[in-house]
Parts: sequence; C-alpha cells; structure tokens
Amino acid sequence: MQQISPIIKLDVVLGYMANKQPPTHETSHKISKTVNIELNELQLILNKLIKDGYVDFEDEVLHDTAIISPSGKPAIRRSYIISFEGLFFFQNHGGYKSHAENNLSQQSRLEKLERQQRKNNERLTKLTFWIALASGVAAVYYIIEILIEIHTVFNNHGLYLIWDKIPVGKH
Repeated sequence: MQQISPIIKLDVVLGYMANKQPPTHETSHKISKTVNIELNELQLILNKLIKDGYVDFEDEVLHDTAIISPSGKPAIRRSYIISFEGLFFFQNHGGYKSHAENNLSQQSRLEKLERQQRKNNERLTKLTFWIALASGVAAVYYIIEILIEIHTVFNNHGLYLIWDKIPVGKH
C-alpha cells in the first residue's frame, strides 16, 4: 500500500481485525500479508491501536529450542486481537477516517456558530445603544411635559414656581 494516508492504514488494519468472526489472535506477520502493509509500518500501526485501546496483545513464550532470541532468552510470539473498544469504535464511529471527518465537521460548525454569535453580539450592542438613547430622549420629553403640567396647575391656583416671574401687584 503506497501513498495511502496513515488514517486509511489504521482503518484497514482495524477493519481487518474487526471483521474477523469470531475475533481471533493474529500475528503481525499474518496481518501484514493479509492487509499488504510492510511489517515495520504495521508494527507502528499496531502500537497506535494498542495505545488507543482498540487492540490488545498477548505474548506467548516459545519453548522450542530451535527458536532462541539473540540474547539467549526464549523467543516470544506476540499476537493481536481487537478489543471491545476497538470493535465499538469501528462499528459505531466508522473508524479513524470517519471520526476525523466528524471532528472536522463539528469544528467547522462550531466556528460558524462562534462567528454568528459575535455578529449577534455586535448587533445587540448597537440595539442596546439605540434603545438607551431613545429612552433618554423619551425621559427628557416626559420630564418637560410633567413640568409644563405642574406649572399650569400652580398658575391656576395662584401659586408660582421659583423660576416664575411674580406679577407686580400680586405679592
């Protein structure tokens, strides 16, 4: 598999393991041959899947005397099996590619909502300013109307306000 994105490769390996019915332990050599990914690269993919909790592994000590590691210890064969989390992730979320696309879609949606919210906040600020200005104008108008009414009532009863000019002869 040349020129394929790492996300696709993760999905290929995860999908291969998820589609094994029933789930069985597989060696990296068998997985590599089946999904056509080089062994070194497959090991990196399996390590990522293990780190994410989607694949479990089991080490088996080989007691065959013909197979001894360079350090003189018995050789170990590691086999891999999909975990419940991996099966759930693949079946319900569609794997890494689908998950990445969903995250990108949600990120785009979130950015759009944030832009809309900033725009609405600006509009609300302008509206609040105009409402406050109109309220101030209305308050001044009604204060003047009240003062005119008070002045009229006082004049009708022969009372004068401090700013009124008292007529001559009415002291």
